[in-house]
Amino acid sequence: MPVEIALVTSIRRRILKCYSDISELDSLRRRKATAALERAKRLIVLGRKREALAILLEVVSQAHRNGLGWMFSDASGKAPLHVRAWEMMMACFEDGEKESEAAKAIAGLAVNEAKHLNEGIASLKSGQYAKAGVELYAAERAGLDYAAAVRKVAGKSARKPVTALIYLGYAHALAKDFAGAAKKFDDALRLDPENAEAWGGKGSLLEVLGKPAEAERCYGRVRAILEGERRKARDGGDAI
Repeated sequence: MPVEIALVTSIRRRILKCYSDISELDSLRRRKATAALERAKRLIVLGRKREALAILLEVVSQAHRNGLGWMFSDASGKAPLHVRAWEMMMACFEDGEKESEAAKAIAGLAVNEAKHLNEGIASLKSGQYAKAGVELYAAERAGLDYAAAVRKVAGKSARKPVTALIYLGYAHALAKDFAGAAKKFDDALRLDPENAEAWGGKGSLLEVLGKPAEAERCYGRVRAILEGERRKARDGGDAI
């Protein structure tokens, strides 16, 4: 088996070790965010737009914790969750009002980031690692633009381009630049220390590098994050 194919197979096999945990975490968080969007929608209909805005801002501020579950359209073809939140914010203002226009612009920035992510991940899957890197670095820049726009409008921290960094880690690993891969996973974890996907990616890399004990500690973080989210779901329902 060629080295490149063996490496891809090895990384994918290791990623799958914690994939079910990450998928469950993603599902829990998507459910909470979707319920929050529904609450905001009802409040807008009732004319309680200030309350709806608070909920929608909380949704977008938490978006970085959901990884790909936030970044892509769901099975029904609806837009990513954070894009839907910004689009709903437009309904909290009058047409043409500067806040409405700002929300529309930010939704466009979020869509641009997701577009580059989609194209980068598709290139990774097809083995076009150089092209994947170009698209994922573009996604990182787009994510920084998005975060800056959110800070300017909402006056609070926004999701950083954590998802782009995670997949740049995979792109570097698949191109056999293991030092570059480790840096990207660590960069993602500096931005969000509780990001399960970043811990899973770092664990998969450590296993490939022959460090199973360190890898298992990373997978343990994934399981701990998942258990914490299960506890929140049991104690607090679907509140985001």
